[in-house]
Amino acid sequence: MADLRALVVPGVLLAVSSGFRLLRYRKWRRTDAMLLEKRFLGGEDVPDYLKVRYVVDGAPYVAELTWSTSVESAGSKVGDIISIYYDPLNPMRRTTYNDRYHIIIFIVGLALIIAAQMGS
Repeated sequence: MADLRALVVPGVLLAVSSGFRLLRYRKWRRTDAMLLEKRFLGGEDVPDYLKVRYVVDGAPYVAELTWSTSVESAGSKVGDIISIYYDPLNPMRRTTYNDRYHIIIFIVGLALIIAAQMGS
């Protein structure tokens, strides 16, 4: 049987990095934004540049997002509505952060750590 202790390091890295993001963005709010422009600069499925329009407390904002990791934004077209998160203290700070993705990654990291402990 393979040595499962090798799963500890990847498990810790996954749990810590996703946990950090969950803590960092926990107070940010979600809103809908219209996708105005989308460019793939690197030729991958993940857009490197998004331009969106959103409204916070009645004030309109137009923002540019680079290197979007949201699955929703990857499959969207110009004119579609996508979800973004913004900092309520400074609505110009925004991201396409996906909390569900990071929750799953956190759980996978914990599962790897548990599997490594049970196998040793």
